[in-house]
Amino acid sequence: IHSEWGELLQELSAGTSTRQSYLDDIMETKQDLKAKTIIGRRIIYSHHIIANSKRKALSELASQYKLGGYTKIGWPGVILIEGDEFGCQQFVDEIKSMRWQHLSVRAEEQSEIPGGETNIDPYRKLPKQFEELGEDDMSILASRCREAGLEHLFL
Repeated sequence: IHSEWGELLQELSAGTSTRQSYLDDIMETKQDLKAKTIIGRRIIYSHHIIANSKRKALSELASQYKLGGYTKIGWPGVILIEGDEFGCQQFVDEIKSMRWQHLSVRAEEQSEIPGGETNIDPYRKLPKQFEELGEDDMSILASRCREAGLEHLFL
């Protein structure tokens, strides 16, 4: 093991390591991703969304990450978010850490904003603000997805 590490260190210092070129490729890809603006969307199902504390937390998280969309309370609970892809990822990670009987991301979508533009608002298909729909509003949510051209996420 020591000799392998020694060889690797020699390769790294000499600049001949394939690992170094691999790391360079990763850093280049990371820089490319930072330069791109990507709008993300997620539809998340839960067994239910009832507790006022959880409803408030979802709304506050959406606001924190500048996400728009809907939450349909009751059984089942449905969360539909849209915004910067990084914000969508963070939102999902944070809500997964909450206590749920069942929670799953049923669909997701990412779209690169053309021309290097950084403002995603003209490309939004959902409301910029996070809106709560009632327990009996599944058909309203489906209708709004259809109107926004996002029915494929809902199914």
